[in-house]
Amino acid sequence: SCLLSIGGSLGIIIAYYLYPALRKPARHLLLWLSVADLGTALIYIITIIGCYDCKHCSEPTKLATSLIGVFFPVSSFLWTDCIALYIFGASYQLKWATTVRQLFCSFHLVSWILPLVLILIITVIYYVQDQHMRFSSDYTGGWCWVDRIGLQLLGGKAVEWFSIVFLSLIYFFTFCRLRSIKKFRKKIEMLTKEEQQGMGGSMFASRRSAAQFSTDHGKINELLTRLTLIPLIFLVLRAPGSVRVVLVYLEVIAKGGETDDLLAILQALCDPLQGFCNGVLFLLCVSAVRTTIFHVQAYDPRYHDMVVTTKTTTGTQDILTDSHKNTITSLSTPILEENIKTNPLL
Repeated sequence: SCLLSIGGSLGIIIAYYLYPALRKPARHLLLWLSVADLGTALIYIITIIGCYDCKHCSEPTKLATSLIGVFFPVSSFLWTDCIALYIFGASYQLKWATTVRQLFCSFHLVSWILPLVLILIITVIYYVQDQHMRFSSDYTGGWCWVDRIGLQLLGGKAVEWFSIVFLSLIYFFTFCRLRSIKKFRKKIEMLTKEEQQGMGGSMFASRRSAAQFSTDHGKINELLTRLTLIPLIFLVLRAPGSVRVVLVYLEVIAKGGETDDLLAILQALCDPLQGFCNGVLFLLCVSAVRTTIFHVQAYDPRYHDMVVTTKTTTGTQDILTDSHKNTITSLSTPILEENIKTNPLL
């Protein structure tokens, strides 16, 4: 799973730099999430190979690998939260989401500085306390981590549990917003058809308008699907480790027992896998990204319709509120060089 995550993270990073058309603001955040996921997968696989079960290496090595194993996962959680917050702000066209430079600087400060503060606190505790801190793999999939429940909360579990709740709430509200936009677009489509029929519009104009609305609906449906899958995938991937920590702490299951061993296997498979899931979700499952990477726009008539049809009729344009208009533009604008700055969503 570490190798799969490395592949998925590198795929996102490479695609971002090779294809300028993909450099939308939200994908800039996804780039840094992929860096954190890449670091997580690398430190896990290095620790498993060089210090398996956290038993066959020196104390300084255990400390170093444990601290790095705290830094990158916590940063990954925070970058995931930042992406969710930005998509929420962009979908509601909130003012703070338009100041991209300042907002992204804040995201960098939170996502890199907070993990650094946490590992500095753990380091101070390690050197200050009378008895040396114990590192083990009893609560991981084979890599080194801190052993006591208080340090485990400090070492990422508190941020992880916060992220689960935060992502569920923020994506729920974003999902509701996009559903309302989708329903609004359907009403506009019906009004457009009625208006064209009343004005005796040509068949070509009618087909062109229908193709535009179909493209918009397709893009919104894709985004709605991803907004459903993101918190679900995050919850599924983090569940084995979190459940294991809680059950062992509450003595519901015995440490080293059959249930604990099963959860350890699931944790070893799931914990490093976020980079791979992001690669599948944001590269393979996004039609606009597939179109850009595989250069099929010149041969795909559906994409041609999307490019050449960018307007509704005059009457229906007046019905759109500014908020709906801006949000729909960010969802439906074709991925072309001149439109990168107006298309912020993933």
